[in-house]
Amino acid sequence: VEEIPRFSTASGELDRVLGGGLVDGSVVLIGGDPGIGKSTILLQTLCSIASRMPALYVTGEESQQQVAMRARRLGLPQDQLRVMTETCIESIIATARIEKPKVMVIDSIQT
Repeated sequence: VEEIPRFSTASGELDRVLGGGLVDGSVVLIGGDPGIGKSTILLQTLCSIASRMPALYVTGEESQQQVAMRARRLGLPQDQLRVMTETCIESIIATARIEKPKVMVIDSIQT
């Protein structure tokens, strides 16, 4: 069986859980109870990825200012990270087509 190429998230534990990193074109759903740190770990990971390749963080629950404040509080480099506040999937897709991020986080998916 041929090994599928993956790229590192720069988070050892996340890479381990993902089988060695992210696969191009894949979708990964991170779930869990409210308040356990899903948004924080994803922001940390995406800030790291954004220093190496285009990345887009889409938030439907926080303003861009709130995301920036959290990143600053955590000491994360955010100058390369594109942040978008949006809940309309059509707008998110349109932005992704224009921006062409290598990695995109949508926080969060509402049912």
